[in-house]
Amino acid sequence: MRNTLFLTKRPSWLLFLFILLLIPTPPAFATDQAVSQNPQAEALYQEGIYYLYKYRLEKAEQKMKKALALDPQNGKIHWETGWVYWQKGAWQDVVRHWSRTKELTPEQKDFDKYFSLATQYLQWEKEHQSERFQLQNRWQGSRPGEITIVAVGDIMMGSNAVSNKKLPPLKGKLLFRETRDLLQGDLLFGNLEGPLTTAEVSTKCKPNQRCYAFKTPPQYGKNLKDTGFDLVNLANNHSNDFGIEGIKETIQSLQQTGVLSFGHMTQPTTQLEINGIKIGFLGVGTTIGTLHINHTRKARSLVQALKKENDLVVVSFHAGAEGVAASHTPQGHEYFFREDRGDVRGFSHAMIDAGADLIIGHGPHTVRGIEYYKGKVIAYSLGNFLGYLGFNTSGILRYSMILKVTLDKAGKTKKLNVVPLELSRQAVPSLDPQGFVLTVLNDLGKSDFPERAILLDQNGDWTPSTLKEQ
Repeated sequence: MRNTLFLTKRPSWLLFLFILLLIPTPPAFATDQAVSQNPQAEALYQEGIYYLYKYRLEKAEQKMKKALALDPQNGKIHWETGWVYWQKGAWQDVVRHWSRTKELTPEQKDFDKYFSLATQYLQWEKEHQSERFQLQNRWQGSRPGEITIVAVGDIMMGSNAVSNKKLPPLKGKLLFRETRDLLQGDLLFGNLEGPLTTAEVSTKCKPNQRCYAFKTPPQYGKNLKDTGFDLVNLANNHSNDFGIEGIKETIQSLQQTGVLSFGHMTQPTTQLEINGIKIGFLGVGTTIGTLHINHTRKARSLVQALKKENDLVVVSFHAGAEGVAASHTPQGHEYFFREDRGDVRGFSHAMIDAGADLIIGHGPHTVRGIEYYKGKVIAYSLGNFLGYLGFNTSGILRYSMILKVTLDKAGKTKKLNVVPLELSRQAVPSLDPQGFVLTVLNDLGKSDFPERAILLDQNGDWTPSTLKEQ
């Protein structure tokens, strides 16, 4: 009978959403008319646009350079070339090409908005210095030479973007009360969904328009530290709801409380050491301000660079479709409201092939099956962990999890445990003694990865000895 809730009726609007997702998605950078009077330059430009849409950025850069060589005074080509470099995170090149756009095509739509962001990213990149953080070993549960990484999904501690009525009492101090003792491990991290900021105007929402934006008071970062969080991923579709200033304030407030962060475009990685084990983290997403999950080549190079300097590499992504209908992990790219949300399978496998030791996903707002690929764990979605008065908790969406993975210094998976959770109507987590999510994870795993599924016992435990490495 424990499977019946997973098979409950979907709301009628999901049928509409399903139909909507079947509509072909136009290229994100498509152009309907020629931009150059030089036929050869125009052909190269259109090829560059095609490769940009496919996130084949080296090809896109090559085509755009050739187009500009033939038509160097074309502001439109400079504009799209800037977008190529935006996706590569090459801010100096973005600013260089967009400065030419301003000279040649000052009427370019949205220029001021994105040029301002690019210049701020460039300045931020110059100010940022990479360093390794030393964490204190607080937990004695792991054996020498091993580390237990504890991860949760999306965290949103209440939002006053619209009204203070959406904030919890006592400044959120009780939000983690039921789960604090369940989060024991050597290293604790999750996905922080939305900025910690005092900013008043969302860069995501137009004036007098209501839209889905989050922001939480900066002092709430202390709740994360008091609960034991060591670091959070900022690569998600709400971290930039209040622009670059919101991101900066988030990182600063976290730093002041002693919580590390990673996943923003200017700082996609971080490195730390605990228990004598060096770990590198990479965060990717699908929206502006993050390294896009479709930019596999860049992500692969970052993983390889992290692996050279660390014993372990963990990749955390925020991607995939959303909602009840997104519980399965499909083959190929996923789309949500016509936005490309990445090929999470292909990306995860590529990251492990590049040297990653653990992949942890979130974004669908529901749990997904767990795969064991080449001796490494891929948790495609941990679902929602905490979303006070901001997350949907109907049906399967109210069940969540805490993931605990123990690795040795060489990157070998030693064991895995899932702690089953249930969210209240306010989207606050507590232990689910019935363990419903364990059944869901097993069902999804057997369906989506029949040869490589991680199947949990009634206590949520799994060890590699129970499954042959593929």
